[in-house]
Amino acid sequence: MAYAWKLNIVGLVFNTITAVLMYYFPPRVHLFTEKGESVVTWLSNSNKQKAAIGKWQVLLAKVGPALLALGFSLQLVSAFLSV
Repeated sequence: MAYAWKLNIVGLVFNTITAVLMYYFPPRVHLFTEKGESVVTWLSNSNKQKAAIGKWQVLLAKVGPALLALGFSLQLVSAFLSV
């Protein structure tokens, strides 16, 4: 019983971190043409600094859903432990 509420708090913390990450770095939505080819759009010229930022954005966009699943799982386990 004592661990259930701690586990729930940890799950809520993971979900809060995930909410912030997914707000600022949402997963990308790929656009496709009628022929099935992907559409790539560039907003500005690329340089090394922008490429490094882009790599972080891709990484954080992939980490967000995993953290969301982890936080949800921790809260689910805590619900079963408190019964």
